[in-house]
Parts: sequence; C-alpha cells; structure tokens
Amino acid sequence: MDRRDYYGNRERIDHAAQIKAGFILVRYYDYDEDQDGIEIEEKLPCIAEVCGTCNGKGTHVNPSIDAQGLTREDFDNNDPDFQENYFSGAYDVACYECRGNKVVAAPRDRATLNDAQKAIYDKWEAWEVSEAEYAAEREQERRMGY
Repeated sequence: MDRRDYYGNRERIDHAAQIKAGFILVRYYDYDEDQDGIEIEEKLPCIAEVCGTCNGKGTHVNPSIDAQGLTREDFDNNDPDFQENYFSGAYDVACYECRGNKVVAAPRDRATLNDAQKAIYDKWEAWEVSEAEYAAEREQERRMGY
C-alpha cells in the first residue's frame, strides 16, 4: 500500500497541537482474558520530526495519479503537458500525514522515557507493526484479486 493512501485512510491527527502540548496520543489495542479487544489511549512525550510522507515539503503528488507507478510510456502517451504538470506540482495535494505542516509529532527516543512510558511505547510499537503487516497483507490480497 502506498504510504500516502495509508495516511489518507487513517484518522487525521493534529500534529501541530500535539507538538505544542509536548505529548503524542498513541492508540493501541490490548486484549483481556476473553480476547476482547480494548482500545487504549496513552500519552507519550513527543518531538517534532520531519514528515516522512512528504519529506518536509508539505505536499505530495495525489496518489490517484502515480500510486501504481509511472513509466516512460505514461509520459509519452499522455497529454503532452502531463510531464510538465507532474513535475511542476500541478497534481500535488496537501500532505495526508502532516496536513501541510511539514513536521509530525513523534514519540521521543525510547531511551529517554521512564519505565512506565517504555511499557506504553513497546505496546504501541508492537500494535503499529501488526497493523502495518495486516495492511500489507490486505493490499497483497487486493492485488491478487482476492
């Protein structure tokens, strides 16, 4: 799955407000004895980090234009102005992750956290990894026609 689509489909996060407040809200699921998922929301100290989706530009190409990749033929066989428009930013949209702010709130380095914060960080990180793996599996199945 294209990173832009991933963030375009997620709940919008107000990174600027989190950076200003000095903490990031992290959400993950924990399971009780009956394996019922319980959504947990915790606060972790944060830093401002350059957005990884737009690389600090604040915009990116609309993924509906190039999410499946472009080839030389795409530029040769399309409207003669397509290449110029593509590279000039005519198809750009505000970044889906940072919403044009160029930075995102990110948890501080794990080594700087206290023990309680490290436990939260570890649970959240494990959840994020499992969610990314699940999204990748769904995308693979979609591409295979399942």
